[in-house]
Amino acid sequence: HKNGDNVMLFSRRLLDISEQYPDVCQAVRESIMAENVIFEGEVVAMDHVYEKMLPFQVLSQRRRKYDIEEILKEVPVCLFVFDLLKFGNESYVDKSFPERRKKLEEIIEERDELRLVNSELINSTEELLEFFNKAGEEGNEGIMAKSIKEDSIYQAGNRGYKWLKLKSLEGGKLKDTVDVVLIGAFYGKGRRTGVLGTYIGAVYDPETDKFVAFTRFFSGLTDELSESLTNDM
Repeated sequence: HKNGDNVMLFSRRLLDISEQYPDVCQAVRESIMAENVIFEGEVVAMDHVYEKMLPFQVLSQRRRKYDIEEILKEVPVCLFVFDLLKFGNESYVDKSFPERRKKLEEIIEERDELRLVNSELINSTEELLEFFNKAGEEGNEGIMAKSIKEDSIYQAGNRGYKWLKLKSLEGGKLKDTVDVVLIGAFYGKGRRTGVLGTYIGAVYDPETDKFVAFTRFFSGLTDELSESLTNDM
């Protein structure tokens, strides 16, 4: 949040983290060409020589509340800006994403410590995969896919189908969680005979107003939980 020369940074949990990032606060003062603005972004540890993002574990060192001047040199960072909530006295949360993005492009003068996140208009699955793979090669864990329709308003804490996070697989496993609804199950075999062992999960499709089978899973459940689900279902 920038209000004149006063800059405050807040975490996702609304904790004031301004003191940990005095360099980012200064970058906001010098790079955001607006007196009063509220925007969203993410701070990442950055190797500015090789233009490479560093692991989150490196960034976590910035949590120290002492030797700030020393840690500024050890862990350089960059603030990547990706959305706009307010400009001047005008709220932007009810404006479409293209409008919010355009205004950000108008008011940001990029530098090493503050940049506008890369954005690309995707028109096909092939273009999406190409952009996704490129992001992975650059060290990103995934990409955000946002709708550009007129109703693509900002919705705090709610991605839905207008705002999707796409992450790569690592070791055959998803890096993020997926919320599903149980729509079916099969009884197990061997020591789990008579107990449900394999479950079918579905996700909601707003276009058809139906739940669509998405995955099936059988590992990660304790015997106690399996018995409880069998009794409940």
